[in-house]
Amino acid sequence: MIGKIAMRYASALVDLALEKGEQDVVRDELGYFSELMRSVPSIALAFANPAVTRPEKERLLDALLQRTRPTRLTENFLRLLVKNDRFQHLEEMYAAFLKELDNRMGIVTADVVSAHPLTEDQSQLLKRRLEQLTGKRVRLNASTEPELIGGVIVRIGSEVYDGSIQTQLERLRRQLAEQF
Repeated sequence: MIGKIAMRYASALVDLALEKGEQDVVRDELGYFSELMRSVPSIALAFANPAVTRPEKERLLDALLQRTRPTRLTENFLRLLVKNDRFQHLEEMYAAFLKELDNRMGIVTADVVSAHPLTEDQSQLLKRRLEQLTGKRVRLNASTEPELIGGVIVRIGSEVYDGSIQTQLERLRRQLAEQF
């Protein structure tokens, strides 16, 4: 779950990134640093450790910035996180940034579960129909669950559209059980 502080930082960063037209590059750069924190636990621990002084954290960040050379906006954001002792929350802020950016760009993510992988044509048709339904641009996140037998289940935010054969069979079973 994304906290209020993470949302506040993310919202301010989205404002600036959109204003400068740098939202894509900032998204990629934050993604890199977030992945770095996940994949190199010693770096994450250094930023989270209260025994590591701010000047030491600033030197560590300087070394990372030297290697990656991010945009000024991303660099300033990361420096602000170190200054405010929030760098250890970068992954949460990155998730909040993605959520806020999608919201502002009118993009929703549809988690689609099907019994078999969707073909490109099926994916495009489903995407167009979901865009008509939501009035927003849709990003499909597809996965498979053979237990569904057939059909699809789509989740967009808290809305679930269940067109699976498994659910249809379950409804039929309940109707028959009520009648007899």
